[in-house]
Amino acid sequence: MDGTWRLESYVRDGQATAITGILIMLAGQWSTLYFVPEPQAGGYWGSAESGRYHVKEDLLTFHHEFTFQGGGGKPLLIDLASTAVEACRIVLTAGTLIIHFPSGSMIHCRRHSE
Repeated sequence: MDGTWRLESYVRDGQATAITGILIMLAGQWSTLYFVPEPQAGGYWGSAESGRYHVKEDLLTFHHEFTFQGGGGKPLLIDLASTAVEACRIVLTAGTLIIHFPSGSMIHCRRHSE
């Protein structure tokens, strides 16, 4: 699980959207930066988040600590003391990671090659 992952697509309500971003997971800490196109608003919605994580079998739990989100017509969200917890089912292979969020959305990732 530890390593760097390229975020490739975001699936919401059955609709897949190509995204640009990265997820870094190392020694129980995670950070992500990604951008989702928002054609209706004429731009991108972006998110930068960080915190702790742990994995037990096929369950990845994100403990959010910092969140910065906004753009694409959405309001700016800055949280320097987040306590959000997301328990996500995952499908992990040597080169891919699919994260199923409690909201029903999914993110497809591919291991980043150096």
